[in-house]
Amino acid sequence: MLPRHKLEIHTQNAEFKDKIIIFIPQSMMMMPINQSSKWTGSARDYERAMNVQPLLQNKVFHEDVGAEWSSDSTRFWYIRDMPPPQREEIHFINCEQGTRYVNSSLLLLAIEEFLGTNDVKVVDGDFVENAPHCVKVAVTSPVSERKIWFICDVNTYVVEPDYSKTEDSEAENGSSSADPMITQTTGIDITLQVYNATNRRIMMFWIDTNGKSCFYHDIFVHSEISQGTYEGHVWQFVDSVTDNVIAWFCGSNQDTRIEIHGIDNIVTIPFQIKTKVNSQSNVVFDGEQLTEDANDLLQYNDVTLCPNEKYVAAFRTHIPEDPRMMTVLEMAPFDGSPYPDEETIEYPNPGDELPFHEPVIIDIETKQIVTGQSPELYSTAYSNTNLIWHTSGQWCMFVHNARGHQCVRVFAMHCQTGEIRVVIEETCNTFIDHTHAYFKYLPSSNAILWSSERSGYRHLYLYSLPSTFDAIDNLEAEALTSGEYVVSKVEDYDSTCVLLSVRGYYADQDPYYIQYMILNTETKVLTRLTDADGTHESIEFSPDRAYSLVGHSRVDLPPVVELRRTCDGQKLLVVEEADVSMLLSTGWHYPIRFSTLGRDNKTRIYGIAILPMSLSFSTANRPFKVIEHIYAGPQGSFVPKSWSLCIGMNGIAEAGFVVVQIDGMGTANRSKAFHDVCYQNLADSGFPDRILWLKAFAQAYPHLVDISGGVGIYGGSAGGQSAVAGLLRHGDMYKVAAADSGSHDNRVDKLWWNELWMGYPVTDCYLENANISFVKNLQPHQKLLLTVGLMDKNVDPACTMQLVQALIDADKDFEVIPFPRLGHGAGECRYGWRKRLDFFVRHLLGKEPRHSDTLKMPMDDEMGTRWTGSAKDYQRAMDTRYLRGVYHDSIGPNWSCDSSRFWYFRDMPPPQNDEIHFVDCEKGTQYVDFILLRTSIEKYLKTNKLEFIDAGFIDDAPHSVKVAVNLPENEDETIWFICDVSNYTVEVDNSKSNDENELDTSNAEPIASENTGVEITLQIYNAYKHPITMLWVDAEGETRFYQDILTKKDITQITYEGHAWKFIDMATENVVAWYSAPNQNTRIEIHGIDNIMTTPFELKTIINGSFNIQCKGEEITDDADPDLLKYKDAILCPNEKY
Repeated sequence: MLPRHKLEIHTQNAEFKDKIIIFIPQSMMMMPINQSSKWTGSARDYERAMNVQPLLQNKVFHEDVGAEWSSDSTRFWYIRDMPPPQREEIHFINCEQGTRYVNSSLLLLAIEEFLGTNDVKVVDGDFVENAPHCVKVAVTSPVSERKIWFICDVNTYVVEPDYSKTEDSEAENGSSSADPMITQTTGIDITLQVYNATNRRIMMFWIDTNGKSCFYHDIFVHSEISQGTYEGHVWQFVDSVTDNVIAWFCGSNQDTRIEIHGIDNIVTIPFQIKTKVNSQSNVVFDGEQLTEDANDLLQYNDVTLCPNEKYVAAFRTHIPEDPRMMTVLEMAPFDGSPYPDEETIEYPNPGDELPFHEPVIIDIETKQIVTGQSPELYSTAYSNTNLIWHTSGQWCMFVHNARGHQCVRVFAMHCQTGEIRVVIEETCNTFIDHTHAYFKYLPSSNAILWSSERSGYRHLYLYSLPSTFDAIDNLEAEALTSGEYVVSKVEDYDSTCVLLSVRGYYADQDPYYIQYMILNTETKVLTRLTDADGTHESIEFSPDRAYSLVGHSRVDLPPVVELRRTCDGQKLLVVEEADVSMLLSTGWHYPIRFSTLGRDNKTRIYGIAILPMSLSFSTANRPFKVIEHIYAGPQGSFVPKSWSLCIGMNGIAEAGFVVVQIDGMGTANRSKAFHDVCYQNLADSGFPDRILWLKAFAQAYPHLVDISGGVGIYGGSAGGQSAVAGLLRHGDMYKVAAADSGSHDNRVDKLWWNELWMGYPVTDCYLENANISFVKNLQPHQKLLLTVGLMDKNVDPACTMQLVQALIDADKDFEVIPFPRLGHGAGECRYGWRKRLDFFVRHLLGKEPRHSDTLKMPMDDEMGTRWTGSAKDYQRAMDTRYLRGVYHDSIGPNWSCDSSRFWYFRDMPPPQNDEIHFVDCEKGTQYVDFILLRTSIEKYLKTNKLEFIDAGFIDDAPHSVKVAVNLPENEDETIWFICDVSNYTVEVDNSKSNDENELDTSNAEPIASENTGVEITLQIYNAYKHPITMLWVDAEGETRFYQDILTKKDITQITYEGHAWKFIDMATENVVAWYSAPNQNTRIEIHGIDNIMTTPFELKTIINGSFNIQCKGEEITDDADPDLLKYKDAILCPNEKY
């Protein structure tokens, strides 16, 4: 194993004045390579990037231990996998002495000499009872694949065949002869109790309807588990050593105990759970139904029997009548059908109504139901859970998590009165992370184990309970753990001992590293089981729990497995250290661990960096662009801490990048204050800390990374939301972003996740954190790629598509790839992964993706500076002045009252101004010379800067016309003139200017549609002098065009009572009038500004609200069905008979 170097870099830069800690693998400092042709996004780079997984897989050996224990728990054996061409070894460990007491090489050599072959393979092992100096070993050879068992004296390595073992080896080590089964039906729910009576650990798998297996349990020797399942569901039991199938089981229609004794040797014993919920969701005890009120909207669950069997406690769940549903449309079905399919699922959003779990207690003898008193205490719940009886039988308890997650209580409920008392109350001004909370009632000590972050870190507390219900009052908590570390999880509880995993216990280690401890709840003694500088993510105890096998690792430390004594945590033996020599030979090297101070200048922020494979750290000839892989969901922390090949990030790095991952503030597994940063602030995503980390990392590695031109960022789900937020809110750092399946608007995403961090009720903070609120910030130099699976049932695809619409509305450049057949995480499919890499190569490296290594990539077009997609080219393309070459190709006539004349505006090519022309229809002539008209007015006003904006006719004076002009120095003032067209003399029309300025707008208050009432018909007549545009106004005040109404014309429009309409002067674009539809058909005549006349009328024949025909007020059909049969287009005969 190659050593790693720790560097301490000090800097005078005030921004990074604290010491920066870096861990550099020596492998990176000793691999010179020609870098000039690599890592440029070329076709060869892509080939390496897309094949990182097959290159790196199966290159790490003996990284774990599958221990098989002796009956007295003092010894175990395991088979050690070895890198080829070496063969597997078998190791026997003496726990008491902390030694390996069998030499595998000598043992296998002795067996080979006995068999006369040099190619045996060890496949199994065992102990010899009452003979600790002997072991049993099974091998196979090329001559025979049948197991041959030997007994070996480990003092002399003399071996002899174990004929008794060999005779029954097939029965003991073979595979089930039963035909494989799959789940075909789902009947009633049942409970299985499975007992392992063999001498091997058994793995339990569920087999789905496609024959695919899903792991559920490890069942240790002489141990049992309980599993809920359904009639007709199939389970498979597998030998953990040989991977052979031991037995199959298909669930019956009753609860069953299964005892597994060997291959196809299982004993099944039906048993009955006295209290359960039947198929109608009513409560049943001992076969007798206790409740009768269950229905589709009211169901009983979590049924719990009182210890004295006099009462049953349950939750009576009130289900919302109309829950929010989400429909996903499969537009390219997998079966090849050309017809889209759809699926609808229940999908509550933040703020929606939730099921209410009402606590009830049922008297078994009388069937009387007692409901909890003081429902105001528990009715406004996110959840009521963990229903459990006190040993006295006087009361039951349940955990109430209030909506908004700022108060969690344990309530006690009296069995006879239903009185509710508070046992424990936990409150917080931000949120209580119930997903990491712990609650356990300890009947033997009449106490509750409870986790809380009240001290600033999650710790474990003990509440001692009174023996009577009346004594429950202000219970005091006893802290079982304390300090600046986090109790991450209660792993196991056995009598008085609690197995804990903790983070941050050792101040000189990465605070995310997991260590194991055992807490004695009686003595309050905390025993440290581990202390290695790495994270511990696996622990296996001997059957008597006297010893443990604990594995630890880091991203830059391959797995190590230690044997430790449980009573004091003493390390007895390093059982295994993984062999990674074959892995390192591929050019792969360990990630760089790096930390620096965060935004508060005191909390360390941790991350890792992945560099291209085979890169020489010391001779790198150019810095690399940086891409950040982000996931900032507050439910956890996400930078890898344990051994990982980081295959996805390595693949991206191979195209020519340094890929980093950072945990900023707002994520979990640190202090409560660290976590609280996310509260109603998901858009923060820890960016202030990430940016400091990136700057410090670039300063520490100036020859390796370059962030001066911006950083790339990508993520999925909440990481997709964060990736876009980084681009829109921190554009000074992030240049290119790729977001997959992003929860871009927390109002549209699932309820449970978003209310936990954003709070309840839904307030403005939801919109303030939504990415749609910041699309205006996207700059032309920034690039955004959105991907979404249209079959996503985790994050509603609407989150992405609404962001797409907001970007379109803001006229922003971006790319979007929808995946019609895929769901959540669609962007991680092979095509999506490659398109994302294309995006980064093109926009961060400035290279064409997958180019030939020898292809010249010109920076400038040989045609010159034009037609290269430049900013000037875009300006010409987007500017309609360059595209418009045709003028006055149409007219908009404005007619005189007698329809004998009209006028219109004539649009002119620049720099000329628009003209007004008057036409005499009877003579077929234009009877006004616009140039003379304009000259006369210019002389009158002593200016040549006029804009003609309106015109009109003078009744009974066909030789005169009216025109209106604006002056550039006062655009708000309109001057009307009367012109005699026989001599072109002009005078100001004072009556027009001072009386009714035709350009005035409506003085009425704007209105919006408020409700949708009965359907009505509007007949609208335009008696105004200009054409009118008719717009519908929605409930938000947004308008939608419906019709143009020419002068002296009328139209018909169907609408609804309460809907709002807006009428616009087509010539001036000013509002003429507003109108809110009444509850009856109405004729509207528009005569001028706010001058409308309304007349109710009756349509003799209509389609009424039930879609039947109604004539003269009488319904003449009655067979319409709103879903399947509707009448329409009802037309009355002229004689009104039909």
